[in-house]
Amino acid sequence: MMRFIKAALAGAVVMVSAASAQAHVTTIGWKDEGTSLSLYALTYHSIGESGASAFGGGTEGVKVNGVNAAFDVGSATALEGCSGPHGLASGTCSATWNSLNLDDAALVWPSAYSGAYRLLAKATIAAADFATYGLTAGTDNSVTLAGYGSTAVWAAHGGPYNAQISLAAVPLPAGFAMLGLGLAGLGGFRLRQKRAS
Repeated sequence: MMRFIKAALAGAVVMVSAASAQAHVTTIGWKDEGTSLSLYALTYHSIGESGASAFGGGTEGVKVNGVNAAFDVGSATALEGCSGPHGLASGTCSATWNSLNLDDAALVWPSAYSGAYRLLAKATIAAADFATYGLTAGTDNSVTLAGYGSTAVWAAHGGPYNAQISLAAVPLPAGFAMLGLGLAGLGGFRLRQKRAS
């Protein structure tokens, strides 16, 4: 009898482990914000589920080129729960997802997926941190993307998956532009003085 109980417990542990490894991030979309990159992960899980929205400590987010970009605290947003094809930046059945005006999106699922849109979350990468993630401003970037998390809601489901993310050149802060104009003016003034003497 004891051997049977041990075998049943071992089987239950294996089943729980397998279930927690199964992930349900279907789409990762992105938007170049100029001074940062916003990444949005889409799952068919609901906001009330364990691990769906209690972000903190970097335990859930998006992997970019193997580096974790943690979800912004408070960024979990419940969606309409409509069903449709995933991997689209716009034109989906979710008005909330469409309103993000994403640059593009990638299906991060082993095969075509059409199911409910229930929850999204956002991770932000500042331009100052682009190099950490293998990103370069002012060019097209070939990247790998995947979800990660401590629960099935956000963890990777296969992959990582390849994508192209275009990033515009990061604008110089206004202070640098003013400094450049000031130096150019000073140089012109000195050149005029030199010619006058």
